[in-house]
Amino acid sequence: MFRLNDTVFFETDKETGKKYLIDTEDGNLFHLNETAALLLDFVQDGKGIDEYAAFVLSHLDGVSPQTIRKDAELYITLLLDKGFLIQEEKP
Repeated sequence: MFRLNDTVFFETDKETGKKYLIDTEDGNLFHLNETAALLLDFVQDGKGIDEYAAFVLSHLDGVSPQTIRKDAELYITLLLDKGFLIQEEKP
């Protein structure tokens, strides 16, 4: 299970509709495309990568589940490494 770091906020620019992660502690700003924002919504809601992959597969043709899963895992790792996400153990 993942959650945003306590100093990080998930924001949408009202004028452009672009989505960002903002770390208020160090000022880091990280732009999210629509796919990344969707993945972040899924993991914040306590859903796993498999649920995310199933959702994406139901809306796209020609993409393998393995590719979606691999890309999602890489992106989550990136967000963890940058300190935007924190991984928590399930109770």
